[in-house]
Amino acid sequence: MRYVVPCFLLLLGGCVRYVDQPLSPEKSMNEFESRSLDDPGLKDFAESIHPNVQFPPPKWDITALTIAGFYFQPGLEADRYHYLTTKAKIAIEQEYPNPTLILAPAFNSTTTSSDGISPWIVPVSLDFPLISSTKRNLRIARRRAQAEIDLLELAQNAWRCRQSVHQGLLGIYIIGKETELLQQQYDLQSENVKLTQQMLAAGQVSAFDAYQVRNERDGVHYALLQTKRRQGIATASLAEAIGLPLSVINGMDYDFSRFKQIPEALASEALRRQCLLNRTDLLVSMAQYKQSQLELQYEIARQYPDLTIGPGYEFDQDDNKWGLGISLELPLLNQNQAAIGVAMQKRTEMAARFNAVQADAIGRMERAVTDYRNCLEKYHSAQKLLKDKDQTIGKLQEMQAIGQISRQQVLLGLLEHNKTQLLETDALADVLQCIRKIEDEMQAPTDFADWKQPIVPVRKKSKADHEEN
Repeated sequence: MRYVVPCFLLLLGGCVRYVDQPLSPEKSMNEFESRSLDDPGLKDFAESIHPNVQFPPPKWDITALTIAGFYFQPGLEADRYHYLTTKAKIAIEQEYPNPTLILAPAFNSTTTSSDGISPWIVPVSLDFPLISSTKRNLRIARRRAQAEIDLLELAQNAWRCRQSVHQGLLGIYIIGKETELLQQQYDLQSENVKLTQQMLAAGQVSAFDAYQVRNERDGVHYALLQTKRRQGIATASLAEAIGLPLSVINGMDYDFSRFKQIPEALASEALRRQCLLNRTDLLVSMAQYKQSQLELQYEIARQYPDLTIGPGYEFDQDDNKWGLGISLELPLLNQNQAAIGVAMQKRTEMAARFNAVQADAIGRMERAVTDYRNCLEKYHSAQKLLKDKDQTIGKLQEMQAIGQISRQQVLLGLLEHNKTQLLETDALADVLQCIRKIEDEMQAPTDFADWKQPIVPVRKKSKADHEEN
């Protein structure tokens, strides 16, 4: 007995103690508001993903902003830790079950001390469950399959983060061009109002004509205010996509060079192949099918019961008795047929889901490519129309120089030219949105040579975080 208590205390010493770590909303808010692109951890994080990319860049393009999103986005951080949690569960399946100690002392009241025999009966046994290596390996494989699914879902959410950054930066680019053109149109309309007022004073136009001109200028002013509002929303959306306060994004110097590269032709077959090989929802569906295969194998293995061996000792009224117990479940009433049937049905379901996801991906890719070709044709038509307007403006300015037409007539031509520029910008926005949709369907850039889904590493904690924990 003197050895039991020390052994028990030794076992307790190896137990993990609970440490409370309460959340503080105020502290989290302060941490979010203090985020900055000058974070020293961001540079190390960027080098771990793109070693050859200069960071921080002189101008922030979609690649640099995406890296910042991978670093700061709270949703991705939660997904990363969810993956690590699932990965840690593999160790649970790798552990061997502990033996069970059975102690059932009994007292024989019919035995007295005068008999010279101890009245105590003390049986002690240890039950060791013996699980087959097949079942154990299948349980480990199931956990690893789930970890693979979570890793793919992490990559899928990382791509969504990139697309949100793409959408925000594209919005800033297009709205910036529209704002510049509307400001030019407002300046032209203001000059036209001034000339019309002079003509009204000279009796050359009616008051109604002057009112119409002012009304057109005020309409442009309202459109300009709306565009500035949209610019603010686009900037806020970009900040949200990255996971930074809006104050950090305001005034940032952007690199829009990617939006000036418009591919004239896209090979449908290559895009489709890239789509089928790279889309994470397809890869997730394949991993889920693999997991269902493992589930079926595991349920089939469970047809065969596990064995439990229990060596024991019994002190029976001064007699020492030793024994070996063997127990197992008898598969008499069922042989796990129901669970096997469910697993087989699940595998069939996963195969059907994969076919559905694949067909949907192909259909959406073909629709996106068709839409891109139509939008590209519209954009080329707008460019041709703008080129004609350029020539017209040149002729009008020549005619004004020799006194054949007035300044107001030139202004009207410039206003038509400006409206055509807005049409061309709108057509360009449609083309760029189509490119974004195609990339979203492929989950890769259109120039996808050697592209691989980003594996987003877990952020390294700062020294302050370690000290706090």
